[in-house]
Amino acid sequence: MRDQAPTSVRLARYPSDAVGQIRTLRGGHRGRIREALVRINQVLPSQDRDGERYCFPKPLRIKGELLLQDATGRLVSAAEDCFRAALDVARKQGALFWELRGALSLARLRVTEGRHNDAKAILAPIYDQFTEGFETADLRAARDILNAPPS
Repeated sequence: MRDQAPTSVRLARYPSDAVGQIRTLRGGHRGRIREALVRINQVLPSQDRDGERYCFPKPLRIKGELLLQDATGRLVSAAEDCFRAALDVARKQGALFWELRGALSLARLRVTEGRHNDAKAILAPIYDQFTEGFETADLRAARDILNAPPS
């Protein structure tokens, strides 16, 4: 029975491995989303403690995406905080790709709120730093938002 939520998840040995587990759990089933949120809340402190901050923006962004899938007004605000934190960490690391991913998540949230100009303002300065890779999915998604008609 593929649609049933698992009753438990064994913890990954390494925090970076847990991101794959979380991706598997966020398949849309409400119980799985909650379980993925529990798991990611375990991963984030251990990544910070164990020095795995190089990929820290990814679980922060994924946590925000999970919160949006299970969203209420309070959780939307918490998701935005996750996206902003992911952007901040990526910026401090000079990790342009992770910065783009965080910006895309935040921009998509703005688009769903009808705030297209804010979405463009978030994405434009990051998109403009890229010199190649414009056919990758993330840069195409950013370009689509940036080229959308003004609202």
